[in-house]
Amino acid sequence: MKDLSSLNLDYEIKKRIEKYLNILIDEEEKEFIEKCINEEDIGKLHQMFYKDLEFGTGGMRGLLGYGSSCMNLTNVARAALAVTKYFYNIHSNIKNNGKVSDLKIAICYDTRKNSQLFAKITSIIAAKNGFNVFMVKEPLPTPFLSFAIRKLSCVCGIMITASHNPKEYNGYKVYDNTGCQILYPADEEIVKYYNNIYEIEKCRIEEYERLLNSRNIQFIDDSLVDDFVESSINYDNNKKNYSFSNLKVAFTSVHGTGITPFKKIASRLNFEVFYPEKQILQDENFPTVKSPDPENKECLKEVIDKGIKNNADIIIATDPDADRVRFGFRNSDLSYFLPDGHEIAIILFYFLCLKMQKNFYEISEINLNSFLLPYYGATTIVTTDLIETIARYFGLDIHITLIGFKYIGETINNIKDNKFLFAAEESYGFLASSNVRDKDAFSSLIVALEVASYCKENSITVRSYLDNIFKQFGYYKHDTINLFFEGYEGLNKMKRIMKKMREEPLEIINEKKVRKIIDYLYDKTDLPKSNIIQFFGENFKITIRPSGTESKIKIYIQVIGRNEQESIIMLDSFKNSFIEQLKSSSPDLFDNN
Repeated sequence: MKDLSSLNLDYEIKKRIEKYLNILIDEEEKEFIEKCINEEDIGKLHQMFYKDLEFGTGGMRGLLGYGSSCMNLTNVARAALAVTKYFYNIHSNIKNNGKVSDLKIAICYDTRKNSQLFAKITSIIAAKNGFNVFMVKEPLPTPFLSFAIRKLSCVCGIMITASHNPKEYNGYKVYDNTGCQILYPADEEIVKYYNNIYEIEKCRIEEYERLLNSRNIQFIDDSLVDDFVESSINYDNNKKNYSFSNLKVAFTSVHGTGITPFKKIASRLNFEVFYPEKQILQDENFPTVKSPDPENKECLKEVIDKGIKNNADIIIATDPDADRVRFGFRNSDLSYFLPDGHEIAIILFYFLCLKMQKNFYEISEINLNSFLLPYYGATTIVTTDLIETIARYFGLDIHITLIGFKYIGETINNIKDNKFLFAAEESYGFLASSNVRDKDAFSSLIVALEVASYCKENSITVRSYLDNIFKQFGYYKHDTINLFFEGYEGLNKMKRIMKKMREEPLEIINEKKVRKIIDYLYDKTDLPKSNIIQFFGENFKITIRPSGTESKIKIYIQVIGRNEQESIIMLDSFKNSFIEQLKSSSPDLFDNN
């Protein structure tokens, strides 16, 4: 192999390559990297080593491929070793009745390419480093992992998933003993372990069967999946036993994990259900969609068609690891109302607030004195402000967190006195059960089924139900814009855009004065430091931040109008104006966008 010093590469990239070659566990990958070095393929080496994978808002996530920047066997092994070392060191001295407690770890995976392989490598490393490993028998959802950690008294858990990302991605989520994704300082400590790994014991996948037979690795019992389903149906504040026999439901798991718990729910609740047959088959290639993200309407085509054909009252779609969920509610004709993540949060939250009253469901006769306190909810700084408005109206305590459901999980962990009601984030993540500490499609869809059942019994549409809420509080409209910046140069562009926003903050947006700016990286707030900037003005809020899981900048826009038409016009106008101002301020950074 050629000497790296002779290649025209950045010093930091050379250092990453040298370190990586010493810890490689995949011989095929080693041969490919050495070939690129010998052929002086600078472009490929840059793409493979322009960064190390990082723990963002949704854990470690990246493209499948070779090198330090991608998801592969070596980086998964590094992560597994880092995680197990960290949790071993903080838990190994905890004593129970004078004896060192068993260190238990739960491992789960979705249907993506290499997910099971990554889970097996992780389980091997965990077992060889002092852990009793509890492994799923088949692909199962992320919220199940959170539930299992708590029920099995594990000190931590790992989920192999890239959530809703395209098929080319995979990822690695790490959970603590509460079933919540790791937070500061645990995330930084694990990263330190990760960055200081210079050698990995060679792992052979054949060891998995040996460790399984010796009980160092054991499968999670099927009964725990049944317990998870039951806890979803009987979520914290489900005060009424429903009969859903009046409902027709169309469901898709988009080739992911959601089908297993959902079939159990359908059987238990006895509603009529219809499946797009090809799309409920678990498949790493997600063959019926461009991307397995229910946020994209294209992803819903199969289930909408199935719903129309069978006159379904509600359509339900979960992403591959079934932490996100999207709904469609039948209109008075054969079409479907597809509320966005903000609108779903409003519908479900308002409904649950009403459920807590003796005067159940009566939208026009709210008796606030009958509200059963204390309850609380949680949401994020980019999720609709209408949640906070509704909470104040009902007298609820509402906790607003940074972006990322891990912060909501932390909130639930920290609040001991009040009762948890509901949590939501705009990216189709909701939670109605405190038995889980992450977004959960299943407790959420139970509430959505209740909404659909109630509206059907009362001969109203869910759309009109939402309209009544808007008439009461104002017409909130939202949009999220994604600006993609791929690769090494893209990362630099994103940094420069955020720097520009700080050095020359916008004072006028869409001819409206910016009244307040919050920079969560430098301004004093009650929240942890984060690379987020928010602009506030009369009836608008705009948030800009780099994604924590993908190479893109996300822009969140909220407007409040006096009626639906006004809010739609306002939203479009603010969106166009902000993007135009952003690009004109840094034209050289948007050449390819």
